Amino acid sequence: MTQIKGYSVGDIPAQAAFTSEIEINGLPPLQDVVNYQEYHRKTMDTRPGMYLKYLPHRYDAVNGELRSGGAYLFDTHENASDYSDWTTNVFEVNEPKEKFWSQSLFKTSKRFVWQVIGATNFAPVDFHAVGRFQRWSYTGPSAERELQLAYPELRKKAEEQGAAAFWLLHHPAKKQIGIQLVFAKVAAADPLTVGHESLTRAAAQVSFGSLLPPSIEAKKNVDYVSLFLAIWLPRSRINGGVPHSAPMFPTLPAVQSK
Repeated sequence: MTQIKGYSVGDIPAQAAFTSEIEINGLPPLQDVVNYQEYHRKTMDTRPGMYLKYLPHRYDAVNGELRSGGAYLFDTHENASDYSDWTTNVFEVNEPKEKFWSQSLFKTSKRFVWQVIGATNFAPVDFHAVGRFQRWSYTGPSAERELQLAYPELRKKAEEQGAAAFWLLHHPAKKQIGIQLVFAKVAAADPLTVGHESLTRAAAQVSFGSLLPPSIEAKKNVDYVSLFLAIWLPRSRINGGVPHSAPMFPTLPAVQSK
């Protein structure tokens, strides 16, 4: 295993999450994307309360556009909201300076600050490599209560699917539900085979839309299966371990030092 410190198996003490869904302008090489995000990670992952960030990537099956984003956990809703505000209104990148979410690299972005109903690691973070993020809108009443009641069974189903991590998220104001599933990568000799089989296995699992309480009246908005380009590990950095990982290397590039 890698020198990742500060993370454990079991329930995660996180009250909030932040997610982004990004369409990238153009088709920058993945090596450039990895190096670019690492440069900014050194500032961004020092924000208060960040537990971890998954950085996914995928190419749209219809138009070939690169899609990325992020899934973060935070200790409190206040810190997650602060991160959203800071990245939107304060943090600047590039020359000439651009606000982070308004930068020319991003064609579009959708962002949410979530309440965490529950989050758990079934396996050490060292093995987290593949993500499946699903988001639904809903119209039914009492969603918060229904999700709290459903969480133990949903958690059990995630573990039965072989997940390495599972988050159940709720955004009451926007009437959104989110689920982040994480899987280990498939073992194979060929790096491309590792990538293809890892995506296939994650996508083959039963969608959690069929497992949500019917009274919520959920309607699927997105269902993205992605390989992680990087994982930000602020707790590991603080505890003297590695600050980030490249879980799909050598299938996908790792950070290149200049």
